[in-house]
Amino acid sequence: MNDEYDSSDDTAKLGLSASLPSCRLDSTIRRLGEKTNWQPETPRKVRDLDGIPQDTSLVSGKSLFGSSSRTYGSTRSFRVEEKHLSDDEEEMQVLMNEEAEESPRQSKAIRSTLDLRVSGMNNQYREEIDIFVEDYQSERHLHNRRDLLIEFEGRTESDDGFRQYFSTTGFPLRFLKSILKKDSGDMKSCLTLIKVYSLASPNCHAVSVFCQALGEQPQMLDTMLRSREGSIAAIDFLASLSEDVDIGSILNESTLRNLIDTVSDNLITARGDFLQSCIKICEKTMQSDRKEPLYAVSRSILNILDDFKSIDNEVVTSILRLGILLTSIVGGLPKNVSTEVYKEEVFLTLLDISRSDDDQLALFSLGFMVSFADESGFLEHVSPKSLKVLKERLEELELEETGCQRINKIHSIGYFCVVYGKLAERFQEELWIDRGSMEKVIEGLRRFGESIGETESMRDEVMRLRASLRAMERE
Repeated sequence: MNDEYDSSDDTAKLGLSASLPSCRLDSTIRRLGEKTNWQPETPRKVRDLDGIPQDTSLVSGKSLFGSSSRTYGSTRSFRVEEKHLSDDEEEMQVLMNEEAEESPRQSKAIRSTLDLRVSGMNNQYREEIDIFVEDYQSERHLHNRRDLLIEFEGRTESDDGFRQYFSTTGFPLRFLKSILKKDSGDMKSCLTLIKVYSLASPNCHAVSVFCQALGEQPQMLDTMLRSREGSIAAIDFLASLSEDVDIGSILNESTLRNLIDTVSDNLITARGDFLQSCIKICEKTMQSDRKEPLYAVSRSILNILDDFKSIDNEVVTSILRLGILLTSIVGGLPKNVSTEVYKEEVFLTLLDISRSDDDQLALFSLGFMVSFADESGFLEHVSPKSLKVLKERLEELELEETGCQRINKIHSIGYFCVVYGKLAERFQEELWIDRGSMEKVIEGLRRFGESIGETESMRDEVMRLRASLRAMERE
């Protein structure tokens, strides 16, 4: 065994205490395993990353490349006809339930048998991973290493028990770093490796170690982000990571900027799940301790809003949600970002979007606008033109009959009334129309306040604004 394959140091470095299943069988179980009758697996055709069918079964007992008598492929076929561990567990659980009442001693024996089976399967999985690492490290040719990775990815995808075990153990950090250093320039190897870890559980030990390796060897992501297929795979994987994983801290500045630029380029055309992955990447970078990506994200938001009429509503709605998150960052925005976001033209664009018949667009655009009413940079430079457009919007506003109110409509009107009320406190002379118009604002606030929970902070602000506008009417 190559001495690179020692995961104890990796676990210590990560501060993780993975409880790994035992990888040793007693001599009886080992002998039984050696006597198992089996037949070589019929070659299974899988879709290659370029769409070309490929044979994923290796010849039992022979090295694929003639370099080892014990190969990953031969171990892969060792128990090809045996049921998955999950099936065994289910069967044994039924037996345990049936025997539990009649014979506690028999039930205990069945449980011990199940434990032995689990131990045996774990030993087999551990051996497969060991052999894969040995073969990969000893192989000099890129195309052969790539074939080994593709075979391993197929194994991980096809066997739930193996996939669960791999999620618990993964590859050692030093081995991963050697892969990323050696083959990070090969797109197919990168795609296959990211697919293996995409199959694992997002919060597992294996993915944690892989993320650490990516941080130390980021060339793999740079390679993937050069192509459409690679970008989708990389973005989907990073978006699936736990919220506890700070990708802003994992990646170096250059790779992080490359990732944000790629996400920005894809936002306009992305749809469905990939759009949501792009949005999640933006959210993760905004929530990072690092502030450098905020400017790039804010520019992406503003560029899409500038051209919102020609962009799909699904994209615009997602971008508006990002805008709300951006303006809600604890501690406020860096100066270079706030001066870009809180511009008068952005405010007018949001006001224009709020006229949409799409309730979601109207709701999120007005939710975005609320932050403008509290931003000193905007308030100090707002022009009479913006205030005039705001007054016109109020005159257009129609409250629905009490009996047929839609919640989204109530909230849209409510957010508009919050914006108008806050600005009216500062620009009373410019925004005062007449008593009837202000009654419309006050009524909109009342309905909004009744529709939100008592624990929400917005409720207190709504009540305060209603009282303030009532006082303005009496003056």
